[in-house]
Amino acid sequence: MHDRPTSPPPRATAPASSRPSLDPTDPPPRPQRRGGQKAARLIDRDALVRDYQDGASTVDLARRHDVSTKTISTLLKAAGIRPRSVAEARQVRTRNAWLTLPKPEPIKDRPEITDVFGVVHRATLRIPTSFGFDVLRGPPLGGSGNGIILTRDLVAHLERHRLHPGACGLPLSPASLTRLRRRLTLDWHADNQDWWQERREELATARTKDFAARHGADPAIVDHVRRRFHGRRREPRDTWLDAAARDLILSPTLSLAEIALRLGISRAYVSELRAEFRTGRRKPDSRRTRRAEVAPSRPAKS
Repeated sequence: MHDRPTSPPPRATAPASSRPSLDPTDPPPRPQRRGGQKAARLIDRDALVRDYQDGASTVDLARRHDVSTKTISTLLKAAGIRPRSVAEARQVRTRNAWLTLPKPEPIKDRPEITDVFGVVHRATLRIPTSFGFDVLRGPPLGGSGNGIILTRDLVAHLERHRLHPGACGLPLSPASLTRLRRRLTLDWHADNQDWWQERREELATARTKDFAARHGADPAIVDHVRRRFHGRRREPRDTWLDAAARDLILSPTLSLAEIALRLGISRAYVSELRAEFRTGRRKPDSRRTRRAEVAPSRPAKS
């Protein structure tokens, strides 16, 4: 079974019923900070321009000075600096990440290394990692080039991070990681969908909080995925609505807010349950339910 995913599924051109869910482990969106004249006057504009020219993004500067990105852009424009576009900012981040990567070290004895496909290579360069193995480069015997050798340790590490390749921590560029995963036929899109398909039945019966705590997922995303697979539904009452909870809901001394706080539900739900217990009739669910959407099966490898 794969480890939990940390990246959102793709926005494919397939119909909505075939698209997988959103990323269950993404942190909640950061609240947008408000800039202003008082906050702008406290920022050293010369230092701001130097940091921006050194490669810091408007998002980094906004978090550093606790203002909005719009305030940072306004200050840069006032200083005669044109804010970078999205493509230019991506190029700067890639360049800075490349400069921080450790440089390959030459190997004196140049040993012969066999990769996972059985091809023998002559290892000429090594890149140290913090995972107990080195990334080796070298040409195949009788060939040329300095490609990355797919050793067993490297392949096992990529397999462990197949659902979140960006978090593997290897000193390689994103383009190199993409090429290695393509050589190993690691399909991130299909793996992400398979992760949710394997837990489809668990989603149908487990409570949202329990599932989110067990797999480290966002409860809101868990509800979203459940609605895609099984449609809208209410939480199963028999898992938590015991005799003590019934007595608490029917308590004449507690308010709806106090009962809702103790049970972790809304006041409207408490009022609905109280009316149901007193009358013996359950309020019909008038909300429209969506038909369960089935994610496509994993495509066959050609």
